[in-house]
Amino acid sequence: MIQSDTYKTFVILTQYFPPEIGAPQYRLYELAKSLKNNKFRVIVLTALPNYPKNEIYEGYRCEKYRFDIMDDIEVHRFTLYIPKKRTPFKRLFQYISFAYNVIKYSKRVLTEEIDYLFWETPPIFLGWAAYVLKKRTGAKLITNVSDLWPESIEKLGIIKNKIILKPLYWFESFLYKKSVLVTGQTKGIISNISNRFPKVKTYWLPNGISADLFEYSYTKPTIWRKNHNFDENDFLIVYAGIIGYAQGLEIVIEAAKKLNNYPIHFLIFGEGPELYKLESRINEVTNVHLMGTIPRKEIPTIIRAEDVALIPLRNIDLLQGAIPSKIFEHLAFAKPLILGIKGEAYELFIKQANAGVSYEPDDPISLANAAIYLYENKDLCIKLGKNGKKFVLDNFDRAEISKKFVNLINRL
Repeated sequence: MIQSDTYKTFVILTQYFPPEIGAPQYRLYELAKSLKNNKFRVIVLTALPNYPKNEIYEGYRCEKYRFDIMDDIEVHRFTLYIPKKRTPFKRLFQYISFAYNVIKYSKRVLTEEIDYLFWETPPIFLGWAAYVLKKRTGAKLITNVSDLWPESIEKLGIIKNKIILKPLYWFESFLYKKSVLVTGQTKGIISNISNRFPKVKTYWLPNGISADLFEYSYTKPTIWRKNHNFDENDFLIVYAGIIGYAQGLEIVIEAAKKLNNYPIHFLIFGEGPELYKLESRINEVTNVHLMGTIPRKEIPTIIRAEDVALIPLRNIDLLQGAIPSKIFEHLAFAKPLILGIKGEAYELFIKQANAGVSYEPDDPISLANAAIYLYENKDLCIKLGKNGKKFVLDNFDRAEISKKFVNLINRL
């Protein structure tokens, strides 16, 4: 281990971390870099990379433990159970196996006291490892909530059995009360926790945008379009992210059927458990394109080449407090949104920022109409994009977010 007599030690415990691609991975990596820049010694405890295909990445296979250095950040990777088919029971066992291996193998890497242990839920089962490590190292425990478990899995119908849910709610309460601070990605999450646990100290730790996003080299938009068989007159609406149940991307197929008389194309980047549904229907349309996954460094090229960003979620009350992290990157490049989310995201980015248009979640006609409206109003697209860029750079600069967070934890 790297020794330091002056830097405070900040451990991040998460099941998801780069080189995996995804919003939690990138957000936590950016947090780690920001803390490093603020004179913390940062240690990450994570799993061998396997997301989203649920396969250990090439170069990490046949290993139970792997140590990496990423931007002077110590990254310790532990093995976990990888099922061939992800049934709910096997997924549960995967979560528990990772928590167990963290407890077992971290004894070898955390050989001294640490100052802060920051862990992310979901999965909430990782809280078992977080609490054990807190007791073992004397760290101050910080719980970061990116999604409200077990509430979300109950409301989405993933788990309905009250006998199972009751101990999960108890465990959630236990972990919050053992934490010196509970952070959340949205104000909705923080409000929910504060209302249920008024004595728990909470803090809004939002997603944001990093200045280094603009430093990536990129292919010119016209060249990228030509290489992918699109011309400059095509109107490209891009979705990039997880393809899961919550996103409800099947409506894109239905909306696209109503746009045959327009040069409007939906480009969907990413993978996930619901991808097969889109693949099974892709032949129904010619203006929806499944583009696969892309390396992080290529994202600026894609965004520069798009006309509009699509931000969809299903019409479920639980999701109204969600703010998908992909919003910030699109707006930072002055691209307007077609937003299919009610609640907090709508209030921030449509009403306050005036950075796009909204459509009714789960309504393909509403989505199609929103697409046509922006296609027919190109000047408005430019104006909305400029509004969005100013809003995120003024209010969601990751360096400023990290600075405020560091000032807070130094007072804990």
